[in-house]
Amino acid sequence: MYLKMGAEFIGTDLVFLIEILEMLDIKLEKLDLDIQEAINCSADPDSLGYFDRVEYLVGVGFCACQRYLSSTYGPIEIDKAKALKVGPFHEGGLSLATIINVAANYWKHSDEWNSIGYNTNNEKKELELVIRSIENLSKQQKGTVSAIETVTPWADYTCENILALITPSSEFKLVELVPILTEWRAELDSLIV
Repeated sequence: MYLKMGAEFIGTDLVFLIEILEMLDIKLEKLDLDIQEAINCSADPDSLGYFDRVEYLVGVGFCACQRYLSSTYGPIEIDKAKALKVGPFHEGGLSLATIINVAANYWKHSDEWNSIGYNTNNEKKELELVIRSIENLSKQQKGTVSAIETVTPWADYTCENILALITPSSEFKLVELVPILTEWRAELDSLIV
């Protein structure tokens, strides 16, 4: 929830978010050790599933951040689209709040994009996975991909790539999103008259 006393922001949502991100980061650190060992011991470390697990945890982290975004702009009744356009901004032009929101939506819904295809007569074809075939996506899904591609190509481990490319530190940690979110909150606060 968005609460402010004088110049200070108060409330528990940011505290809860930090706790969740720190817990996820502990798991990510453990997975990093497993990945380093797998790289040294396996010809195909990707096949061991560690990178998929990292993607899952990072996706959960983005969803927790998305919850923080909505619990901040929602109570002050600022339109979601307007709130997500508030800075800070990525060099690709989009606000980092938008990128975080898109990353969360991508992680939550991208498995829906792997669906049965239809031919031009709207008849069902044989099972066809629509993986990274942008022409078969809905308008909303194409918008998600377009936003993602301002940061990184739409490829394997999209959420991991986004995290690595939008956080200011070279450390691969979800908690590195917190300064971005607090800067966004301050920018959002400046919109309130």
